Amino acid sequence: MILIANLGRIILHKDESNFKDIDHIGSSGSAAGEFSSEKRLKKNIKLLKVDTPLLDCIKDCFNISIDSIDYKNISGTKHEKDKVLSIYSKFKTPKSIFEKYSYYDINPKLYYEDDKGNRSYTPIDHISHTPDNFHFIGIFKYLKLRGAI
Repeated sequence: MILIANLGRIILHKDESNFKDIDHIGSSGSAAGEFSSEKRLKKNIKLLKVDTPLLDCIKDCFNISIDSIDYKNISGTKHEKDKVLSIYSKFKTPKSIFEKYSYYDINPKLYYEDDKGNRSYTPIDHISHTPDNFHFIGIFKYLKLRGAI
C-alpha cells in the first residue's frame, strides 16, 4: 500500500549573511531547549525587530529575549559600541501530536540599524525541534490530524 500525503510546507528564502557589525563572544545550550549567546557590538545600533518567515506560525513555540527584554518589545532599543548583547532563547516542549511530529528549524534574525541608517541582522541560533521519538500510533494520529488519512 502506498499513501501519498501532503505533510506540510517548505519556505525557501534568500539569505545574505550580513552581520559584520557584531562579534560572537560565546554561547551555551541545554538539552531542555535553552540557548544563550553573547555578542559584542562593533558600533552603536538600534534594534528593529526579530523576524523569520515562519514567525506567525510558531510564535507560541519559543521564548526569545534580548538583554532580558521580550523580542516583541525590542523595537527602538539603542545599544552602544562595545556593549555585550545577551540573547536568550528557549524552545518550548511540544504538547500536541501535530507539534511533536513537526520539524522546525526557524533561524530567526535580529534586525538592527546603525547610526547612519544602514540595516543589517545577526542570527538567533538554536530555535529548532527535530522529532526523534516516532511510533505507529503517533504517526497515525498525526496523519489523521493533517487530513492525510
